[in-house]
Amino acid sequence: MRERRGIFFSVAVSVILIVVLGLAPAPGQPTSPAAVDVTFPDTVGTLQLSGQLYRPDGPGALPAVVALHGCGGMQPMPHRWARTLQQWGYVVLLVDSFSPRGTTNICGSGLSVDPLYVRMPDAYAAQAYLAGQPFVDRTRIAVMGWSHGGATTLYAVDDIYLPRLNTVPCKAAIAMYPGCLLRLLRMNAPLLILIGEADDWAPAARCQEMVRQSAQWGTKTAHSVTLQVYPGTHHGFDGDLPLGSYAGHTCERNPDVAAHAEAEVKRFLAHHLGSTPQEPERAPVQGAP
Repeated sequence: MRERRGIFFSVAVSVILIVVLGLAPAPGQPTSPAAVDVTFPDTVGTLQLSGQLYRPDGPGALPAVVALHGCGGMQPMPHRWARTLQQWGYVVLLVDSFSPRGTTNICGSGLSVDPLYVRMPDAYAAQAYLAGQPFVDRTRIAVMGWSHGGATTLYAVDDIYLPRLNTVPCKAAIAMYPGCLLRLLRMNAPLLILIGEADDWAPAARCQEMVRQSAQWGTKTAHSVTLQVYPGTHHGFDGDLPLGSYAGHTCERNPDVAAHAEAEVKRFLAHHLGSTPQEPERAPVQGAP
């Protein structure tokens, strides 16, 4: 394993891809250039989930992204990201995991909506919904999550859980400042993790250790994980909060890091979903060489 310090910490490992059967497609929804409210069943058919669907203009079956909000629920930030992804040419389903369960914010309540047993199946229910839409290419669906949704993304990309859901993995995964797992991760898709070095809510060191352990798969594996650690950067660097405490942790928007992360996300999705949006300029990070 090699480390490169500066703008980010990056390392690549690979893991085994196991393909399992897909979920039945869900009914279609109206077409609209603006976000529309949608509902779809959970993976066991006992709850109607909800979300907002962002569909780009244009014909054909498009690549898509399942978007998973953080512990604060359907805040402006994930909607802003959804609109950006839509402008890049992706269909986006921003999943509301909280409202159907009678809550809106769990930042001070621990795991009242668990990222593994509750939200990870939600991600695959959303994938199944997208796969059933005629304007979505079911072979090109990624998952992207922030904070609590980022931790959910890590569970979604861990192949150990997929057989329980009788589904297929997403094509790619992006976790923004997630609470990383303290064990080896057996990935079923390429993974990009973006996190701040000064994050006291989701420590970057945990992600570094998780990636180090996952390197044990060695040459027998098939997928890569790229971890980028931004120096001096706090939790929620792409959010709306100035420097301050939120739910007992330090959060701060960092426009330079947010711009760099946006370029990295755009490049990663274009590569792994096979789409061809205009190549973004790499945004510089303040203080970087």
